[in-house]
Amino acid sequence: MKKKVLIGYIKDDKSEEIANTLYNYFICKNTFEIKIIDLSKFSNKVGKLGINIYNHAKHNIQAFSLLYGMINNKIICSHISNVGIKAFNIEKIKNQVLTFNPDFVISLNPNVSYIISSFKKEMLINCKLLTLITELNPSKWWITNNNSNYFAVDNIITKFALIKMGINEKIIYPFGFPKNSIEEALEDRKTILRKYSLREDIPTFMFFAGGTSGYDYTYDYFKTLVKQNLPINIIFMAGKNRSLKTKCENCCYKNKIKNTLVLGYIKSIDNLMNASDFVITKPGSKTLIECIALKKPSILIPEINGEELYNAKFMIKNHYSVKVKHPLALTRKVKMYIKYPFLTKSMKNKLNKVNTNNSLKSIYDFISKEIGSH
Repeated sequence: MKKKVLIGYIKDDKSEEIANTLYNYFICKNTFEIKIIDLSKFSNKVGKLGINIYNHAKHNIQAFSLLYGMINNKIICSHISNVGIKAFNIEKIKNQVLTFNPDFVISLNPNVSYIISSFKKEMLINCKLLTLITELNPSKWWITNNNSNYFAVDNIITKFALIKMGINEKIIYPFGFPKNSIEEALEDRKTILRKYSLREDIPTFMFFAGGTSGYDYTYDYFKTLVKQNLPINIIFMAGKNRSLKTKCENCCYKNKIKNTLVLGYIKSIDNLMNASDFVITKPGSKTLIECIALKKPSILIPEINGEELYNAKFMIKNHYSVKVKHPLALTRKVKMYIKYPFLTKSMKNKLNKVNTNNSLKSIYDFISKEIGSH
């Protein structure tokens, strides 16, 4: 009989993508019996209210800073975790978990870890629990009342942060964030640049307008930069914002800008990112995780919510990124990196020390070793 692995998450952009990536990888291996569960489907009125409050706070820097301060306090976290469990229909979750009876649980959210930990404490299930922390700059919320056997983090820096919080270093594993496309073979730089008719002899800057959505405020940064007509390639990703894409294309046409590519939404951007020397982006988690995985230094334009503020602090503190506050500052930074390429090399050296390769395989091999396959 196959051993059973349960993947638990609460729906948001990051954890849902990671959960599905893990699920698909494990299914292809056909070694374990796999079940994936979204706990947000079991939230009650209290839970739905909490999710709404959190989502609202994320888009307000002051509100999120206050909330982050609260969830980074161990005493408050202890109360929050108890309230968090009451935000879900525990009996329905218990029925799902106990019926499946997992040998191993991968948790992608603190509340999932709290709930599984409580089931283990009550001796309702006998499984090993791995909490995969999906934040670059984790708060104490992830570890309070969490009886995980193991913690998985993106990199060695985050591992040290957990050690400072009192977690035994022997149970912390810097596996990296699972991402299918990065672990697949990437096309080389020359192939990609030729494909899009971009020059191979100059640096390439990839500019994200803000993930899938594409934010209008990035236009001023784009316009100011391209009008300098610097000796660089610019790949601007407008996402699904068609009006922004059109504005940027018109700007290039009117100003006779060369070596600039304006694209809309593309499902897989890793080849383009791999062909780039630098990334310009707001400090969204998904893009920064890809920057770390592909070892790309970044210039951060202003954040749009509180969570991104803490992402930016993490990236800057570890010398993976620099931050600018207005369009002219972006242009100055780009000129500086063109003139002094050793600065880019220094940032890349920092990123090269972060081991994020083969995270899916590392997690799979680890679980196989811990519980076997049959």
